[in-house]
Amino acid sequence: MHTMARIDALRVCAAIASYVLLFGFLLAYSLGFNLSLFIEGGDTLAPLDPFLFVEKGFYVWEDSVLGRLNVLALIQSVYSLPLALFYLVLPSSLAHFAYWLLLFSFMPSSFFLLAFYLTRRFTISFYGGILYSLNLYTAIIHHTPVYHMLYLQGATPLLLLLAIRYLESRRLLTWHALAYSILYVPLLRVINMYLVYLMFIPVYSYIVLRYYKGRRLPPAGLLKKLAAMAVLVLVASMPYLIVAWVMLSQNVPGSTLNIEYSRRSVESSAIHATLVNVVRSAVTYGWVKQLPETPGLQGFESARIYNSDPLLTLATFYPIILLSLLVVAVRARGGHARFIALSLGVMTVLLFFMKMVNPPLGSVNRFLYDNVPFFLVLFRSAWKYLQVPYLLVLALTVVAGLRYAQERLGKTVFKTTMIIIAALHLVYIYPAVLASSKLVNSAWIVDVPQDYLEVSGFLNSRDEPFRVMPLPQSMHPTGYLVYTWGYGGPDLLYTLLYKPMIDKYHNPVLPNWTLGLVGKLERLSYSDIDSLVSELRLLNVKYVIVRKSVDTENRYIRAWGDPREYASYLESRPDISKVMETENFIVYELSSYCPRIWAVSLESWESQDGGPQRPPDQCGYGSPGNTRSVEKLNPTTWRVRVDVSEPSIIVFAEAFDPLWEATVYAGGTIVDRIGSTMVYGALNGFKINHTGSITLEIRYKPQKLFIASIIASVLILTSLALYPVLRR
Repeated sequence: MHTMARIDALRVCAAIASYVLLFGFLLAYSLGFNLSLFIEGGDTLAPLDPFLFVEKGFYVWEDSVLGRLNVLALIQSVYSLPLALFYLVLPSSLAHFAYWLLLFSFMPSSFFLLAFYLTRRFTISFYGGILYSLNLYTAIIHHTPVYHMLYLQGATPLLLLLAIRYLESRRLLTWHALAYSILYVPLLRVINMYLVYLMFIPVYSYIVLRYYKGRRLPPAGLLKKLAAMAVLVLVASMPYLIVAWVMLSQNVPGSTLNIEYSRRSVESSAIHATLVNVVRSAVTYGWVKQLPETPGLQGFESARIYNSDPLLTLATFYPIILLSLLVVAVRARGGHARFIALSLGVMTVLLFFMKMVNPPLGSVNRFLYDNVPFFLVLFRSAWKYLQVPYLLVLALTVVAGLRYAQERLGKTVFKTTMIIIAALHLVYIYPAVLASSKLVNSAWIVDVPQDYLEVSGFLNSRDEPFRVMPLPQSMHPTGYLVYTWGYGGPDLLYTLLYKPMIDKYHNPVLPNWTLGLVGKLERLSYSDIDSLVSELRLLNVKYVIVRKSVDTENRYIRAWGDPREYASYLESRPDISKVMETENFIVYELSSYCPRIWAVSLESWESQDGGPQRPPDQCGYGSPGNTRSVEKLNPTTWRVRVDVSEPSIIVFAEAFDPLWEATVYAGGTIVDRIGSTMVYGALNGFKINHTGSITLEIRYKPQKLFIASIIASVLILTSLALYPVLRR
């Protein structure tokens, strides 16, 4: 028994080592064997400075004017932490390569563990890992190698394995269930899959146990275990879910910062762009040549090619056709036949929803959006997120069919069958993996220009809290831009700057629509520049960066305005000076700007020309006293000391949210607690009736709840883990 266990352990180690070598070669090949190149992470940027993202992950509010932070984005620090650790132990030139190798190797290794546990067949399980991780439907990963998608694909087989082991065990709570709940938490980054997996993993685990392994589970015991799994997942996710509920339950009025509103809603704008302007089909990507005007991004014209080529539709359903032929060839009976049939049904359902945002089913989806808006809000990313369970069911069903074939066919016939299947699959995945994008699309492999480091270093070296406004900004809903030096995607400065940027990337569409900056940028002229600069000052912007290398001729990823026009506008003003120019940037400094926190007398604020929503000509207009010091303790806590001589308003230049609260101290004693009031149509204001030397501590209330929930979650899970040991 011990000998077999050691042999199995050696087989597992050999398989994982083989996957690391294979993916190490493919990854190095994609990089042209220049391992120091940076792999950009698509819509979730792989940070050039991972510690920046880890630091942000401890707070539920990010230092910005983009509106409240989506608390689920805090999960991003989970993905950045391994990269930060690599930076601590490896040369920086190899840290990113090691990180991406870990992510890519995670996919086949986790599937191998699942398949080998179920079949105890090394060759078939090893092939299954290749099938699962190198597949045409993973082209979205090769197209945009976002690490939350790679984690999702790597973690899914382990989640299924842990669920199966837990359902097989006699105990209600085991280490398998605890590990399952912790591994499950990062799925919050993809809320669609977080919800879908609450049903998919338990249901498919039962299908595997009942029809593949032939285990009958008593209904009462099964329901208890499924309920326990769901409770553990909710306990592990509690810090994020509770805070998200508190934040989203607040009725925050829209911003009115002296702007013209667009009549399109934020959601419909983003959805429309997703459906019409940026169709990036996992199928067309592998089999259709990229559009040269948009490196690394599919334009909507690829949809026409897809509709006109029936071969692409055939390629879409190739795995199901292959499995059907395999079932017919080996004539599976009993439980195996039912398992394969049920798996084919699950795959068909998943494939249908994957195709819902791509032609030809896109027209069906459009109809559902027009008549049932909630449907599309949930499934508009289905084509890339639902590919993961689809691939898992596909690969596991192939493994099951091959195991059954191996038992029924002779060695020679079985080896011939394996060679034919491998050859077919090689033809199937060849365009996606080798011909078109290698392992990582070339457009996402970046030799970071030196001036990105120079500009970020210059701005990060300034101690005072200020914001940065990059121009031009993108018309794309996620803030992508295409640059003349060969890169297309979110601004790399986001991964380097510790100073907050007012950009579309972090919170797509919403911030610039609500602040009204986009409307001004779209129609900018010399007559508009005064009002734009006035708003930038109000929003604590000290530096404006002109992105010189934005490709303004690109037909699909367009920018608002021309960099040369922005430079001309800014240089025409005596109150703005150019402080730095590099090959890709011009950095301008505003001679004056509003601090993050400042005071204005209540009487003068209410009586000023234009009303209380008018941006001031200068900060502290009608100032009742002096702001002696402003101290940022963290993104959710600020401390300000001020001398006031009359009732006043303390303006806090963060996006308005009623969950901000100011505690007023006088002589070291708490004298008042004040909720936030919207001022200047977008910001927070605290009305102070006390005079003299006072101190305000401004806190974002959900932060305490977040920390308390983390402590409670850790204590509960630790207690459950220790309970079986203490009971003995």
